[in-house]
Amino acid sequence: MPTLLTRTLVVDVPLETAWHHLACVEAWPRWAKHLKAVELTAPGEVNPHSQGVLHLRNGLTTPFQMQEFRPFEHWKWVGPLLWLSIF
Repeated sequence: MPTLLTRTLVVDVPLETAWHHLACVEAWPRWAKHLKAVELTAPGEVNPHSQGVLHLRNGLTTPFQMQEFRPFEHWKWVGPLLWLSIF
């Protein structure tokens, strides 16, 4: 499947600081205004076994589960959204 969208953000903070900030996904709705809530089955930072549900402000919800996890490098979630598969 071709990649349709890739986003990159560069910030001037140490890698560990950025990782820990992003790994607290339940806090994302404070700064990601398209999200109403993020639920993890095991609260806390994401980990290799993370799964949960994203609640979007438009009323849609989408489950996700961790597919790939490389600490301080990247993680990849997989889940459906309408007729799409989100990676």
